[in-house]
Amino acid sequence: MGTKGREMDIWNSLTSVCDEEKQQQQQTQMPDNPSYTRDSRDNKSIDAENKNEYILNNDQQSVVSIDANTSNLDLEIQLKPPIEPFFKKTRVTKFYIFIKTIKYFTWLIAVLMSAKVIFGLCYNYGYFSNNHKVVDNIKMPCQNLSQQWAKPLQLDHGYSESFEITIEEEPSPSPVYTQNLLTYNFGNSWGKPAKFKVVPWDNTTAYNTIYLELKTFVNGTQYDRLLHVFINNITIWRSSTVEPFNRTDIHSRSVKDITKYIKLFKNNKELEMVFQLDNIVTAKLDGVFSVELNVNYYNLTKENYDEQTTESEKFLKDVLLDHVNPYSSPDFLEPLISTQRITPLLYYPHTQIQRPYSHSLKPFIESLDPKNTIKISAEVFLNGNAAEEFWYSNVLDKYAGRFSKQGHELLGHGPMRTLNVYLTTEPPNKSLKSDKGQNPRKLIHSVIPNPTIFTGGISPPLWKPVVSIGAFDLTPILIDLTPYMNELLFNSEKEWFLEFEIASSFDTDSYKETIGENWILSGNLMAWCGDTGKHPLKYLYEIDSNQNSMFKVKAKDDEPDELEQRVESNSSLLTVHRIQYKDTEYFLNTKFHNLLINTQVYKKYGDHQSNHILLVTGTEFEVIDTETDQIVFLGSDDSNWALETTINTIEVDESASELTYKSNISLNYKRNVSLLSCDSEDNVNLYNLQATQIGDSVYTLSPSSNYGSGNSIHSVEVDRTWPWQRKYNRVVIVKDNKAIVDVRT
Repeated sequence: MGTKGREMDIWNSLTSVCDEEKQQQQQTQMPDNPSYTRDSRDNKSIDAENKNEYILNNDQQSVVSIDANTSNLDLEIQLKPPIEPFFKKTRVTKFYIFIKTIKYFTWLIAVLMSAKVIFGLCYNYGYFSNNHKVVDNIKMPCQNLSQQWAKPLQLDHGYSESFEITIEEEPSPSPVYTQNLLTYNFGNSWGKPAKFKVVPWDNTTAYNTIYLELKTFVNGTQYDRLLHVFINNITIWRSSTVEPFNRTDIHSRSVKDITKYIKLFKNNKELEMVFQLDNIVTAKLDGVFSVELNVNYYNLTKENYDEQTTESEKFLKDVLLDHVNPYSSPDFLEPLISTQRITPLLYYPHTQIQRPYSHSLKPFIESLDPKNTIKISAEVFLNGNAAEEFWYSNVLDKYAGRFSKQGHELLGHGPMRTLNVYLTTEPPNKSLKSDKGQNPRKLIHSVIPNPTIFTGGISPPLWKPVVSIGAFDLTPILIDLTPYMNELLFNSEKEWFLEFEIASSFDTDSYKETIGENWILSGNLMAWCGDTGKHPLKYLYEIDSNQNSMFKVKAKDDEPDELEQRVESNSSLLTVHRIQYKDTEYFLNTKFHNLLINTQVYKKYGDHQSNHILLVTGTEFEVIDTETDQIVFLGSDDSNWALETTINTIEVDESASELTYKSNISLNYKRNVSLLSCDSEDNVNLYNLQATQIGDSVYTLSPSSNYGSGNSIHSVEVDRTWPWQRKYNRVVIVKDNKAIVDVRT
């Protein structure tokens, strides 16, 4: 993935590290996919849930006493001065929130846990497990990669783990079966994914939930890398690796609930699996990723797990809940990217003229029975890469070269990106995009994707051992095609296409909507089957569709060494459908809304930078009785992503080819999904989740090895009531990249 170009451009002019990677990329003729670097000298975080006293760090002899029977935390922390690294003299900033007294720490925890930030799913964190019950049913890969297949990772608990605090936790009952899928070393693996066959556990009635478990290990110098997991060309997980720095060992562990794809395991005797992790190893980029991938099978019942909501078709509320259920497993799956070279990934824009990507729905529709199909949708995995990794901090094109003479090359195309999805009966247009008015496209979805800060993003020490929100689980964007199902299924004489475009502006008269290189896109088409005659909810036809957008830009550039840029983008898409529930008809109004406010300030020719981003996105719907015009139900899925960063260059040592900079960051993410019955005022909160990450770091880019340290505070609060009940709170405090406090309630 990409680096923070504003700092790395100086470093790249002083050293040839990146040149070696670029030469090797050209030899492989693969798309450019650079990345980052990070630190790892820390100890295991401590689970303070059911215990009273811990030695948190043996080298610093820090002691924390916790009374689990009270609501307050009694802590006594004694820290020795940090030991200077043996390889370089490092500038280590003071821990900006240093805990001196019991009262101060109690106040700190109270503030963190009471901040109302709503997210989406849950968390995961735990020790590495070597519970490998099955390892003998893996077939050799389709290509000769046997030298890279490795033994199962024997992970020393003395090492620290990198983890994502917001990843959904594993179920509390132990798995009924564990199966090792892959143990592999990714060295020079660019364009060479691991391909292998797996025989799923044949006791299909013994499980109803499945989780993937991913463990990684890396040492040396390397960028962070994207990774993709495919089953029968179906994308089931997009994640990323940690980025090592300070030349120390880094382990990571993550899990992914893939119950939505459980029918792939139950309906196939053999699975074609692909694990893609494009990595390049050179003399200076010597990090090799050791990977272990397992699948855990669970049998969750009312006796061993929180009672799940039972499916019901007695009330419209239950039908609407089932309609948005993210765990409902589809009966048919088809990859969204059919023009694949190695794996079903698309690098967008895939042509210089940036035409939208078009996918024919004909094969998918022909595989469906109109009398037996009750729901269809698409899911899109996408993220910015290379010049688009930090799209939310890009400047307008005219400012891209403003500070290039001083070594700060700003990236262009502005700080807004939106994914637009269209339905059309026209084949892919061979003319320029300016001719799109001749193409009768129907806009059915529009969303600004949530940014992802990978472990090398901004400053690598900010994300160790707790990685940024979303770095280990890049969740897909769901696009509901059910409202258009009648048009798709009962107009067989027409060939329908789904078109995807990523644009950077709504004001095409003043600003180009083009983007840089590149975005990585994959996804799936999904269909659910059932008796349409008995299914109580039917979409009859579309009544209206309306789109509004606003794009404003303000800039102050009168001083040659300064720049202030503010971009505000606001858009909405409203669709109105007539639906029928049993014998009653309703109007269904669905509104997609996106708000982005971005302010960037540069001083001293880019040596001092600050970026403030507010992103509010969501989907709202209302169900209206056609006879009374009364609102029956209100629903929403809203998220809020806010980021504040400052980056200050401290020193540029040209003789040593080193650049040192200081970073501060505050990241907040909120998500709320709810359904309100207006008649009974019955409010169903599907889930509320809030997460906060605050940190500072000092980092040095050096041709010998990048190094630095960081301090950070991370908190998450989850309250889920559907499809099961769960509450979870956690706070992790990190000093010098070591988790000194880890409290879960």
